[in-house]
Order: sequence, then structure tokens, then C-alpha cells
Amino acid sequence: MKATPLIINWHEQNAPVYSAHFEPSGKGRLATAGGDNHVRIWKVETDGTDRKVEYLSTLSKHNQAVNVVRWAPKGELIASAGDDGNVILWVPSELNSSNFGSDGLDDKESWRAKHMCRSSGAEIYDLAWSPDAAHFIIGSMDNIARIYSAATGILVRQIAEHSHYVQGVTWDPLNEYIATQSSDRSVHIYSLKTKDGQYTLSQDDKPPRLASHIKADLPPRRISSSSPAPPDFGHRAQLSVVDSNTSIGSPVPSAPGTPTSFPLPMNPPSVVSHSRRSSFSSRRSASPAPSLPLPAVMPMEASPKPYASSGLLGLGMKNASLYANETLTSFFRRLTFTPDGSLLLTPSGQYQNQHQGDKDAKPTYEIINTVYIYTRGGINKPPVAHLPGHKKPSVVVKCSPLIYTLRTTPPKTKHITIDTSSAEVDIPSLPEPLSRPTSPAPVMEPPPPPVAVADVTSTPVKPTSAETSATTPGPKPAFSLPYRMVYAVATQDSVLLYDTQQKTPICVVSNLHCATFTDLAW
Repeated sequence: MKATPLIINWHEQNAPVYSAHFEPSGKGRLATAGGDNHVRIWKVETDGTDRKVEYLSTLSKHNQAVNVVRWAPKGELIASAGDDGNVILWVPSELNSSNFGSDGLDDKESWRAKHMCRSSGAEIYDLAWSPDAAHFIIGSMDNIARIYSAATGILVRQIAEHSHYVQGVTWDPLNEYIATQSSDRSVHIYSLKTKDGQYTLSQDDKPPRLASHIKADLPPRRISSSSPAPPDFGHRAQLSVVDSNTSIGSPVPSAPGTPTSFPLPMNPPSVVSHSRRSSFSSRRSASPAPSLPLPAVMPMEASPKPYASSGLLGLGMKNASLYANETLTSFFRRLTFTPDGSLLLTPSGQYQNQHQGDKDAKPTYEIINTVYIYTRGGINKPPVAHLPGHKKPSVVVKCSPLIYTLRTTPPKTKHITIDTSSAEVDIPSLPEPLSRPTSPAPVMEPPPPPVAVADVTSTPVKPTSAETSATTPGPKPAFSLPYRMVYAVATQDSVLLYDTQQKTPICVVSNLHCATFTDLAW
């Protein structure tokens, strides 16, 4: 992997780029959305280390900044939304037009608006498609998430349970859950199926909320591999990182875990006043220096039960907010499910460490920026792991759509900055995926069957040809899966690449931009 800038005037008048998304079919088309009220379509071609970007088309129907653009899972259909409160569905058209500007460049493709979906008029921050492309969900500045039909453009459901802007939405790839994240410091997860397996996307039925993650009881000290493990209180998350008592296998779509034995306090946040465009005030959120040498996947120890026990008080367990408040200087909190649906990754997390000095002195608190990780089997339980050590708050998490084989040797973390000689350094690329489809895969393929922990450890996935020469055993995975998934985290000033096999990042890329990041695309 090499980091090189593409010097392109993506949008007019030096307007910011708020969103980007690659077409899922692998044709190399890239859609960008910007502050110039336009959506632009590009074609990205690679030849070895050379990269070529070709302009294809400009989509002009919005009259204010466009905050999000997303290709439908099947391709050939684009949804865009922004500050004008409209969602526009775009389809290819046979008519040709020129919209790029006064330089005489002709559009190589033509697109037309199929549907314009009007919401309340409030700014729309994020959008996500269902895996079958039948519906999409949006999150807006009026604190409401809305679900629309892609076929008709008609509003199907409204979910008004947040008390501040909805800045991130995501749809489970197994089509069972949707998740929303708001600047009210909460993440909500809803079920899309009733007990008889039918969808609840009608005006009469409301998707039941499975969990609202606002606060959790966290140990006051940092948990690391060198620190002693806290006493076992008899509860562990069903899907946890290495060194915990349980591990995970491949998810199954028909039997998601819905445990209810763990009491999670869900005190609603106070109502805050609205500003027009952003969800932050003039002051910045705290962004302490990293407390770890590198961001790493850290296990989350579950709190004891009951809360008010003497053992809990003796350990100094505390009930702390999981996410940053509305003063976070970002328009977006873009969360995501992993491609197999086994994990939910949520940005803008804040982990509190308590430092006790003298016996009579008041304790001091350290805020660590992090990403919280939830499991499918424990979707309504506290997070099982987090990614601490980020200098600035995280704003978006995106997963590679491919599934990769397990490595046989642990790689060292690469640090890349755009103004160094890293472009000349030979950095090994990611290995080939388990399978490379020759044609677009059908939507909603069933995931692989569940694999027990013993099967994962005793029957590893066959490595790629690049890894067969290695004779040493592979590193102990951070999550016990028979494969690995790669995901990227964008903070306000850097991009970090992780996978589910190791605890430290694969790569840390910094000094890329002067402005903050707003989106990621694979």
C-alpha cells in the first residue's frame, strides 16, 4: 500500500468533499458529493502504481451542499442527500448533457433523477441502503431516521427516538438490523423482523429497538495485556477479543443472539438547542495525546451484577458515557457493520480512565478517543472491545467488502505521511481475497456456516500462494474467525487500517489533508 495524492479539482470553487463511494460491482466508478451542490461521477483506473482518474458526469438537482452519496448494492442506481432535505435517486439516461462547467468538457455519461424524496426539510447527514436495494435509511438534523422504498420513493417508516441530530446510519448486511448514531451520545439498534420472520417496514408497525448504547459500567483503569485481569464476575460477552473466555464464529442470519440478562442503564441525555448547520459549538472537544504507543484492539471487561454490590464499589467501577457529546467538531458519525454482519463498529467513542492520587484528593479523568465494537450475539450488551490511542476523535469507519485469508506471520505497523519518502518504500499489499468473483455476486448470499472455536483453531483457512512459504504459525487473532476482515477508521487528522486478526493497526496514514476527514470509501 502506498499513499499518493491525486491532484484533482473534485468540486468547483474549492468546495469540500463531504462523501465518496465506489460502485460495488467493481467497475471502478467513484461518486463524490460536495459543498458545491453537485454529485460527480468518476472512473478510477490503476495500472501498477499508476492511477488515472477520468471525469464521467455531474449530477445537478440539489440546491444546497450534498452530504452523502451511496451506490445501491446492485449498482446502476445512486442515492444522494444533503442540506436541502431531499433524497434523489439517480439512474442512467440515454440523453447526453454537459454540466461540468464552462470549459467545454462533455459528460461521458448521463444520469437522470428517478425519484426525489422530500423529508421534513431538515439537513440530511447520512444514508444507507438495505442489502437487497429495496429500501434505504437516512439520518437528519431533525433527530429522525427515515426509511424509504427505493421502488416508489415513498416514506415507509419514521424513527424519532434520538434527542439530537442523527449523524450516522447503517444497515445490517444480513438484513435483520439497522443502527443509528446521534450526537445525543447514543447508538440505537433496531430489529427489522418480527417473531414470524416478517419485515416490519409498514406505517402500522414500528421496528422494535433492541438496544440503546449510551452509558456502560467500565473499569477505571486501562486494560492491557500487561495488566492483571480483574476478577471474573461471571459475565462475559458472547463475542469477545482474544484472552477472554469466549470467541466467535461465522454469523448465521436466522438466529441472532438477543440476550437480555445484562442490565444496561439507559438514561436519556438532556435536550440541547439546535444550531443550523453543525452539531458542535465554537469550542473543540478534548483530543488528548495517544495514551498507547499504537492504537490497539483492547478488550472491554463487563461490569458485575448487581451494580451496587460491595465488590463493584471496591473496584471503583463507574458508569460513563460511551460517546462524545454535541461539541464534537464533525458533521458525521458514520458507523458500519462488517461484511459478514458479525461486528458493529461505532466511531466518536470516548473511554474514561480514572487516576486516583492521594487518598483525600479528587480523582482525575483522562478521555481517550476510541471506536467501540459490538458483536452480533451481544448487540444489546455493552461493547466487547475498543480501539484506543487516537489523537483526534474518529468520525467514520468503513470495511473492505472482501474477505481475506488469515496471515501466517504478524506484519509490523506501517506509518505513512504524505510528505515523506514513503512512496519509494516497498510496502507489501494486502493478500488476495478468499475468492474473487468473475461477475457481480447475487445480493444477500447466505454467510458461511457457523464454525466452532475448535474448528477455527484446528482447521485454518488455506493461505494464499504468497503466504505458503511461511513456516511459523500465524498470530493469535484478535477475533476468532476462520478469515479476516479489513476496516479503516478515519479520525479528524489520520486514517488507520485494522483487521480482525491482529490487535494493532496494519497501517497509520497521517498528514494527508489540512481539513478534517468526512468519509471513507473502498
